[in-house]
Amino acid sequence: MQEKELRFQEIKEANTKETEKLQEALKEMELQFQEIKEGKAQETEKLQNALKEMEVQFQEIKESKTQETEKLQNDLKEMELQFQEIQESKTQEAEKLQNALKEMELQFQEIQEAKTQETEKLQDALKEMEAALIQEQEAAKKLAEQTPSMQEKSVNDVDHELISKLTAENGQLKVSIV
Repeated sequence: MQEKELRFQEIKEANTKETEKLQEALKEMELQFQEIKEGKAQETEKLQNALKEMEVQFQEIKESKTQETEKLQNDLKEMELQFQEIQESKTQEAEKLQNALKEMELQFQEIQEAKTQETEKLQDALKEMEAALIQEQEAAKKLAEQTPSMQEKSVNDVDHELISKLTAENGQLKVSIV
């Protein structure tokens, strides 16, 4: 029995040693686990800080883009207003030019009508002068037939001079008509 007790004692000591080894291994694993846990906590904290920083940057970028968009929209509205003003100005200018053109056309028409009337008056005066010339020529012929031959020559000279003057005047009238 002593042998059994000895054996039992040896087994008990082996179990105790094994238990101590296991407890030491457990303590070591707990320390490692604690270190890993602390490392993960630090990593999680770093990631959370990085996430917060990225959220702040995102918010700043979002605000910047919003401001930029508002500025561009305001610039666009201003440009649209300027474009409308230019269009209105062009429309008004075109209307003024059209009115001026109509007025000039009316003036031109009035001048043409006045010129036509003046031409008609001059043509009537020319016809009257030609008729008067023809009458004077006929009267001069009759007078020449009734007067002696010497006077005939002087009347013919007068008639030629008168005809030359009237022809020159007639030419001047024609030039002024054209």
